[in-house]
Amino acid sequence: MSVEGCKKGWFQKWKGWEGCFSDSIGASGGLGIMWKSSCCILEPLVVDSNFIWCKVFVKHSDESFFLCDVYGPSNLIKKRDLWSKLHLVLDSAVNSKIVVTGDFNATLSDLDKWGGIQWQPRSQVDFTSFVSSTKLVDMEPSLGWFTWNNQRPGLSSMAVHLDRFIVSEI
Repeated sequence: MSVEGCKKGWFQKWKGWEGCFSDSIGASGGLGIMWKSSCCILEPLVVDSNFIWCKVFVKHSDESFFLCDVYGPSNLIKKRDLWSKLHLVLDSAVNSKIVVTGDFNATLSDLDKWGGIQWQPRSQVDFTSFVSSTKLVDMEPSLGWFTWNNQRPGLSSMAVHLDRFIVSEI
């Protein structure tokens, strides 16, 4: 885990924007964060294939917080590796404001899935344990509970709540 993976490029044609991107691996498209340079300074601290961990300094105020952009793997072993890595970076920010957001590719409860076959129960237990042990709070959406669906009609239809904002209580 390092910041060496932070790539810059195509987005620079958008004046006033900066960004940090990790390389794609195989069919996975990589991960990125963009920010308006007039609003904040974002300092990438760790760039991994599944997350980017940053410190955000809000301009025109003395506010700052840690931000983690996540793309969770579908493989259970790789998910467990991600939860371990995230524990390490979160432990470096004790008593700080933290926002962890993205597609976790995991659910917190059976209510996070509608239709289809049973969603990976072991993955759900691991993700719930991760959120609980880090003392982060899931920010439940007021609209649009499901964030992914398979676009199939009838009995083949399935929808899942995979994308989240989980935040520190500070």
